[in-house]
Order: sequence, then C-alpha cells, then structure tokens
Amino acid sequence: MAPTLLLIRHAQAEHNVSSNWSIRDAPLTALGKQQCSELQESLKNSDIGNQVECIVVSAQRRTLQTATIGLDWLIKKGVPGMYIFAQRLAQKMRRVTKERRCFNLTTTKSCKANHLTTPVIPSALWQENADKPCDTGSPLEINSSEFPQYDFSSVDPSFPDKTSNLAVNPYAFTRRAILARGQSALKELYSRPEKVIAVVSHSGFLRTAVANRMFFNADWRIFEWDEERMEREGGFWLRESEETEKTGGGMGRSEVGVFGVEEGDFPEEVEEEQAKYEGKVEELGEVSREKPTV
Repeated sequence: MAPTLLLIRHAQAEHNVSSNWSIRDAPLTALGKQQCSELQESLKNSDIGNQVECIVVSAQRRTLQTATIGLDWLIKKGVPGMYIFAQRLAQKMRRVTKERRCFNLTTTKSCKANHLTTPVIPSALWQENADKPCDTGSPLEINSSEFPQYDFSSVDPSFPDKTSNLAVNPYAFTRRAILARGQSALKELYSRPEKVIAVVSHSGFLRTAVANRMFFNADWRIFEWDEERMEREGGFWLRESEETEKTGGGMGRSEVGVFGVEEGDFPEEVEEEQAKYEGKVEELGEVSREKPTV
C-alpha cells in the first residue's frame, strides 16, 4: 500500500520577510526557528506525527533547518527495521531508476548512515521552483559542512543548477520542467515501503506541482493517493485528508481551498531561454501569494 504523505512547508526564511530575492539559499529567521518549535509541538500532539517512518527534505538551507529543528524528535526516535526495508528498496530501484530527474532517493549508503534513526533523505526533486538566488540551493559541499549529520550522496550531483540547458534540465524554472518534477517526486515516494513519509518542501512547488494547496510557513497537511484519478488519467495525484483540508492545515494557519497553477507562476515558455539572458523575464521570487506575518 502506498504511503501516507505528511507535507510540510519550511518555516519563515529571510527572503519571506524582506522580499529580497538576492539572498542566496535564504536561511530561517528567528521567528522561523520559533515556528519550527511550534511545528514540533503540533506534530507531537498529532496521530500522524508519531507515525512518520522516513523524512524527505528539499536540499535547500531553509528546509534542512526546518527538518533539523522541527522534526528533531522524530529523527532521534528512529524506526526499528527501517534499514532492512530501505536496503531492499534501494537494490530494486537501482535496477530500474536511470533517468536523471528520477535520481535515486535511497542509496544503501544514505540508509546505512541513518539506520539507527529515522532516515532523513535530502533531495533535489523537492526544491523550490524559481531560479532567483533565494530559491537556489547551496553547493552540496556547503550543505555537507553545514549539516554533517545528513548524507547528501544520493542528491543529484547537478544540484543546485537550474539555469543551464533549459530544454533538458529537470530543475529548470519552466512550467514543463516543474510539473514533470512534481510527478517524478511523487513517483519515487509512491513505491516506498514506509506507511507514513514526511516531506519538507516549499510553498511554490507544493502548490503548483504536488498538492494544489496553500501552505503557510511551518504548517503541514496530510495526503493520501487519489487512486481513482490515477487510474482514470494516469500519473500520480494526491487527495487531502479531511483532517487538514477543513482546518487549513494541521496548525490552521494556511488558506483553505484548492489553488492550482496561476498566470505569472512561470516565465513564458516561448523563447524563454533567450528572454532570460536578455533580461526580459519578470523578476520572480518564491512562487507563492502568501505573505508571512511577523
């Protein structure tokens, strides 16, 4: 049976407050760190939070910080037997996963490094949409030095590049690439053996490519797989649990409703690469209409 997904947006980061898109791989603010503590308490007091068996996190600084602070109790708690399950899955996936945009999330090395704790898997697939500095990750060697407790060896080595070879780059800031990346991200989770997986990601990517929902900073939502739609249309689709859909997230801080792709979310597809280098693409930051309150 496919796992239940606990989708979490990162806590408040510096660019959310200043609207300064030039901050490279923006870190959390003091309020953001406080929100992580609130996230932890909220999940500790929920049923779903205590069922998490694996954590997948965007390999950007603010999401890694959110997972490290907000999910610290889960990471330390650990899950008996997870190493065995993950090792078997890794062997299977290595035989079938060859495409760059489906870069394997579960190498034996990454699972072995975390087998005494809840596995934390950094991923390029769950990074934010835009290619401005604030939404572009740090080089993997910097991530490894800042977060030495995590194994980044399974992250696509092309990370954090979003701007070269736009026609084939799976992380390019284009509608086509981002929607395809959303499907790749969901596909990798669908076949995992865990019953509940927590994912720490970004509002723009979650809204446009994964869940069609708004996420306030450090809020969370629960999703199951919409098997009927998957059978009818193909692809991978989610259906939100009533528990978080009616309340606007697990903490009740997110906007209620369905929010898909909107005009202005992505640059124009026609001649986008030429326009980019000619400076004609509109300045876009994190793809979200939400304005965090301080």
